[in-house]
Amino acid sequence: MKRLNFCLLAACTALVLACSDEPATAGMGPLSAVIQESDDGGWRVKNSDGGITMTNATEPGAIRYYYVNARAAEEGRREVSVDVTLLQSEPGSQAGLLYGFQENPKSYFLFTVGGNGMASLHAMDSTGFHEKTAFSLGTSVTDRITLTIRERGNEIALLVNGTEKASLGNDSLGRGAVGVVASHLGSYRFDSFSIQVDGRAAGQAINSRPNAPTTAAANNGLQHHPATNHSGAGEPAPIKYFVTMDARTGMASSRIPLPADWTQLTDNKEFTYEGPNKIRVSAAGGATFQFTNNPDMAQMFQMQGTTNQPPMPIEAITQRFFMPIAEQTGRKLTRTYELPQLARKSLQDSSQYYSAMPQQLDAKSYALEWTDNQGMSYVSIVNINIAYSQPSSYWILMSQYLEAPHEHFPAARDALINGLINAQTNPQWLALRNQQDRARSQASSRQHVARMNSLRAAGNAAAETGRIYSEISDINHQGYMNRDQMNSAGHQRTINAIGDRTVIANPETGNRYNVQSGSNQYWVNQDERYLGSDNPNYDPRLDPGMNQQEWIEYEEVQ
Repeated sequence: MKRLNFCLLAACTALVLACSDEPATAGMGPLSAVIQESDDGGWRVKNSDGGITMTNATEPGAIRYYYVNARAAEEGRREVSVDVTLLQSEPGSQAGLLYGFQENPKSYFLFTVGGNGMASLHAMDSTGFHEKTAFSLGTSVTDRITLTIRERGNEIALLVNGTEKASLGNDSLGRGAVGVVASHLGSYRFDSFSIQVDGRAAGQAINSRPNAPTTAAANNGLQHHPATNHSGAGEPAPIKYFVTMDARTGMASSRIPLPADWTQLTDNKEFTYEGPNKIRVSAAGGATFQFTNNPDMAQMFQMQGTTNQPPMPIEAITQRFFMPIAEQTGRKLTRTYELPQLARKSLQDSSQYYSAMPQQLDAKSYALEWTDNQGMSYVSIVNINIAYSQPSSYWILMSQYLEAPHEHFPAARDALINGLINAQTNPQWLALRNQQDRARSQASSRQHVARMNSLRAAGNAAAETGRIYSEISDINHQGYMNRDQMNSAGHQRTINAIGDRTVIANPETGNRYNVQSGSNQYWVNQDERYLGSDNPNYDPRLDPGMNQQEWIEYEEVQ
């Protein structure tokens, strides 16, 4: 993740401010008694028509914040809000809410509007300063923007102009001082700072003084640790990189940072990871859909029996594919929210893979959270990757989920999402796969011509008894289906419901594919094409149009 160029205060034994006797306007709520007009040569703080302006024209990277302490009885139930306007800014400028401030050891969160047009949440702790999430504002930074942090116990929701954009949960949240913050060169206006508890103004807090201006030297030794997880005590917990191997090439294809006390499962058909306290993570699975706006291609879809299915909004996906299984398993949907950082990661990864046709890519990621009556919570991570092309396009819907007891769920959920965002693809493996995909695409075109000529010579006999549905170009990295670890139970029923899927397995190796259902026999060749046939007497190994390839009959297992 990109680290902000903040110059953080390493130690401060004396705070000296050139303050006037004029307090800030009452429009800053409980901060009104804390913030005073000042001009110390770095930051200039002024009352301004019901709010305050903070201006830094001389010290790049300097940060200034003001805060009020919280009452213990109110923690976990607060809603903290402020209106922010970036009057003048640069790409590195930030202004917004200071949250969860702890003095010793110093730690806090910053939920800010940036001069780059993004809203972001950053965390400062003993491991350094790192981004937790970020998303586009969708409006000009010179507009007045309302930032809100809403506590739900040890979880927080991040709202922009009243709309929830993201959430975060672990045992270090739901407590600590709150206030406002500005950083880097710029001029920032703050209005209407408030702290609400259960819809009412919070009690009188203990005032705390702002920090002094910082210098670049204060940032010495600050390191970037994007994969840090947090334990239940709020301290950084160790992480471990778990490696995924590609059985076909014998190479490591990727690695993912997860808590070190989690275990990777290699022979489990239902789950890929498990942790202490009954934490389990499923394999990923999903389906591919085709769509087109081309009338001729739409007619061809109809003739072939292919559904023309444009990308669906998350609400429709939830209702169609997840709710039926949730009703069967007694799970209740509690909330849905975007994962913009994961979507950016998915889009970046997709752009690195070989494509035989020019494509315009897009990606969206969501989290669906569920609970049941057995004390368990669940999160389904849903990724939607769209490839626009001509004359037809496609989109891939992928899902995997985590389950954990209620009390351990927030930390486990955050660890999984953090791991997915920071997962790394092996560049050597990627180069090899792209080379193989390119060669396979070229060979496929040549084989298609030869196969069509053979079929015509044979009077289209094979075409009447067997039909190739689609190509599995790369099971591991493109995620059309999972070779080795297809999970079952409620999640797999959901995956199979997406596009009428079924699971087939190699009777010799046990390798599994998730494919289009509806056939009596399934054959897979060395180029990872699969063929579905309804004729029990058809064998592609005896078909002159097919037998130049190696075919293995797979068994349907679900």
